[in-house]
Amino acid sequence: SWTADGASDYVCAYDFITSSNMTGVTLCFEPIDESGNIDLTSTRARVTSVFDTTREITIPSTFTFDGVNYNVVSVGKYFIHDDVTKVYLPSTLERIEDRAFYTCDTLYEVVWRDGTNPIAKGKNKDIALTYIGQDAFNGTAITYFYSNTALTTIGKQAFHNCKNLSIVVLEYGTGLTIMGSSFSQSGLKTLVIGHNVNSIY
Repeated sequence: SWTADGASDYVCAYDFITSSNMTGVTLCFEPIDESGNIDLTSTRARVTSVFDTTREITIPSTFTFDGVNYNVVSVGKYFIHDDVTKVYLPSTLERIEDRAFYTCDTLYEVVWRDGTNPIAKGKNKDIALTYIGQDAFNGTAITYFYSNTALTTIGKQAFHNCKNLSIVVLEYGTGLTIMGSSFSQSGLKTLVIGHNVNSIY
């Protein structure tokens, strides 16, 4: 890794590049423990890069590498290219890390999938997502966001400068904390705040 101006980015090891039989996408990953630290004995995986030039990308819930089955639990910083318009994420995903989709200004929709079946808009309350990191969607063209039951944190400036974001429904969550400027300078027209929201900075 290297650091400049407070931003930290990561270089993936060639050994950890694989292709998913389920989705056909070629990706780079790192095995992590439950705290998100690299652990080469773990079967939990964080996707760090996607080597696919298509405009719609599907992240698998599982894949096999070197005879080991891995579960995708996280997507990391800057893991997709700038021209992506739609991303399909598995319902088992637990974390969207800081700056995961940062300034991907063509991205207008994230669709959750239960296995191979897309989950209808606003029907994602049972997905595993617990954390949306700082600047995760900052500057994207995302149009809506619905929380889910397991969600605990929406990071600082997570949806900052999302000019097309018009509806946010925070009906579900587990003591949900919304950090500062999470929806600042967005196109927000409708905001629903449910009783599961613990604090808004």
